[in-house]
Amino acid sequence: MKANKILLRKSALATIDVLLFHAGLVLAFFVRFGSGLSSKQHNLETYLDVIPWLAIATVAVFSALDLYTDWYRRSGIQLLSLIVWAVLILTVLTMAITFWERGFAFPRSVMLLAVPIQTVLLTTYRGYAKRVYQARFSNRRLLIIAEDEEACLRLADRFLNQSHPWLRLKELLPLSEIDLLPVRLPHVDAVALSSKLPNRDEIVQLSVQQGREVLLVPEFPDLLMLRASPQQVDDLLVLSIRPATPGPVSLLIKRMLDLAGAALILLITSPIMALLYVLIPLTSKGPALFQQERLGLAGKPYQLFKFRTMVADAEKGTGPILAAHNDPRVTRLGHFLRATRLDELPQLINVLRGDMSLVGPRPERAFFVDQFRSSLPTYHLRLAVKPGITGLAQIMGKYSTGVEDKLRYDLMYLQEYSILLDLKILVLTACVLLEPQKAAGLRTAPQWFVPSRTRHGRQLPSAVSAAAHPPVVPERPAQSAA
Repeated sequence: MKANKILLRKSALATIDVLLFHAGLVLAFFVRFGSGLSSKQHNLETYLDVIPWLAIATVAVFSALDLYTDWYRRSGIQLLSLIVWAVLILTVLTMAITFWERGFAFPRSVMLLAVPIQTVLLTTYRGYAKRVYQARFSNRRLLIIAEDEEACLRLADRFLNQSHPWLRLKELLPLSEIDLLPVRLPHVDAVALSSKLPNRDEIVQLSVQQGREVLLVPEFPDLLMLRASPQQVDDLLVLSIRPATPGPVSLLIKRMLDLAGAALILLITSPIMALLYVLIPLTSKGPALFQQERLGLAGKPYQLFKFRTMVADAEKGTGPILAAHNDPRVTRLGHFLRATRLDELPQLINVLRGDMSLVGPRPERAFFVDQFRSSLPTYHLRLAVKPGITGLAQIMGKYSTGVEDKLRYDLMYLQEYSILLDLKILVLTACVLLEPQKAAGLRTAPQWFVPSRTRHGRQLPSAVSAAAHPPVVPERPAQSAA
């Protein structure tokens, strides 16, 4: 029943998207031709011939950009950016479809004029629908279960730290009080489980039996099962897990996309790069470009290029250390470059050379890779593909997101890899550029919840106030200082 309701909501949403997209085209016809529209019957007939194809394309593009999957949990900037990208992609597809159907009478001026109209219509509708969705679904009560009180507090921090919360934290339940779970479940709508619970299978089973949504922080073996395929051995059901390595055809297409994309972006951004090449040495002593050895495919070292954002010889007296929030080594111009990701532009040269790809796990230095592998045995799996300028961890996380959490996204990328996923990540990267707060470095003193206080204007649930002291949490590593 619940699945039917979700399908019905998505179908209604998709239907209105299609209607508004076409409404934008119709309005563009009126704006372009006005009272003379009656004399453009041939142009209108050409448009009518491609309506079914445009409807299919609209749903396909919106689906590819995840505008039907938990879209109301996105920030306003992300939602606007995705709609703009969707409209632009659909405009290009409209031109391609009309060319394929020999619909040359469909005026290109109408298609271009429709872009701002469609953007306004779709953004207004989705903005209103988002408020309706959040008013209905953001009041759902959440129970957090973790191995101890400190782990509960850390997980609670992630939920309450969202700028657009979609669950209301009701209570925390450490493993020592798990016997109370049957009593607590009837009073919540969802249950969040940490990744290190020893008996999470039983907790999941009980929660599902009670009709509660389960939000599970996956362990790394869980991620390896994302593409597991069911097979039968005699009368035994088995799951087949194969190494997550792209095939030769996928690698060839990915390389062609890298070459074309890197060349195009270099061409477009070359004036900006030339300006930065002059400005960086003028604003801080040292060269404009920064080179550093990173590990690439299969752990092979290569020289990575970036625009310098820190003072020259930033690690001369300290050795390799990770960038921190408000790091004093970052120059004034460097803060801007990091916030806008402009410091990454020279890596397009690495892409053309074949050291990197446009999309993939971010490259890291051998010094830190050795450290991470000692505590995260699956860390080496991310070296199975070329590193990228951007990746799933970069669009889903922040610069300050911990290594363990970024590794989850990297392994998910390997398991779910496709050319379509690469294209989606590239589009979403453009959205992330509009959110500079995601470029903040590691906070060396994390502000966890303190009993009897509030955070972000939200009162902590009573279960949190039972803790005598806020937990002491080790620093969470972020990206390299470069």
